[in-house]
Amino acid sequence: MLNKWKKLSRKAKKRVLLLILFALVFVVLPGTFALYKSLLNVQVTTVAGEMISDIEIDSNENYIENNVPYFFVTVKNYRTIGNNTILSNTGFDYTLYVDNKDGSNGKFYYLSDDGTYNNTPASSLVIENGHLGSDVDSTRYKVFVTRDGNLRTAVDYKVRLEANQSNSNN
Repeated sequence: MLNKWKKLSRKAKKRVLLLILFALVFVVLPGTFALYKSLLNVQVTTVAGEMISDIEIDSNENYIENNVPYFFVTVKNYRTIGNNTILSNTGFDYTLYVDNKDGSNGKFYYLSDDGTYNNTPASSLVIENGHLGSDVDSTRYKVFVTRDGNLRTAVDYKVRLEANQSNSNN
């Protein structure tokens, strides 16, 4: 083999060396690096389930108590599609926000089915520390809407739910 190498011209030797260098740079090194990275990385396996956190709003112009209109907001950990009920795979903690839409200036306060309440009207309502477990569950809030003065005007509001997977499913 050494005799064949000595017989090659200088130009041919350069081509062979360039071909070896090309193969080394574009084939061998990337493959070696990929093998190194695969041995270096830690494999993590996770089982994830669907977290279902829905809100349902029930409003009706006939919902009035002590001359104060209200609407219901229900936070649920399930969905009903036809006759099937799909349950959240995990419990979650949530925060419920009720705010005015642009141009509206209503004030809100609430009473929940479990007895918690806030009876101080505010233009932005935040209901924190809600929790629903992994069994079919829901919490319903009666949200009262007032305004400064005695004018009867429409109040436009928006309701937002932020939910995070809970460490506890109970």
